Amino acid sequence: MHGPIDNLVVIFGSRVMPDGEPSGSLRRRVSGAKTLAQAPRTHFLVTGGTSDPNLPTEAAVMTRLLLEAGVHESVIHRDDESKDTLASIYTCGSMIQKLKPSRVIACSDRYHIPRLVVLFWLIGIPAKAGWIQSGRAATGTLAWCGYCFRDMVALIYDVAIVVFQKLTKKAPRS
Repeated sequence: MHGPIDNLVVIFGSRVMPDGEPSGSLRRRVSGAKTLAQAPRTHFLVTGGTSDPNLPTEAAVMTRLLLEAGVHESVIHRDDESKDTLASIYTCGSMIQKLKPSRVIACSDRYHIPRLVVLFWLIGIPAKAGWIQSGRAATGTLAWCGYCFRDMVALIYDVAIVVFQKLTKKAPRS
């Protein structure tokens, strides 16, 4: 299939605009992932589905951006199905176990990174934080603070779900 993978940069999706173009956040995440891809054998795993059948998936849009930036399609892996962060964590976790990279880097907006790293850790994947340029200036401080608060609450909720599933040995939700 593939040779050894030094770094696997997992890029978490964000909104796709009504015209099918990436949001500023999605562009920033892909651009940041390219910057993080310093090792010679770096692969990308893009994750994010869609709930609107008239729009491309977040993963499809990120794939297009990576290809336009000169990334070879053989190093891009996709999860087009996951529609939320926890589903992405579980799906990407399964893919990561098959790909066996030396290092996993979680790439997203800064408010989202702590949640991703904790959730990956809970499912047994030691992911590193992929810090990219902050989107606070583009988003606005008030909205950014709202995103931070929402992600803190979501972290508590997701951790409770993962721990409950581990304790009861229930299969993860998809």
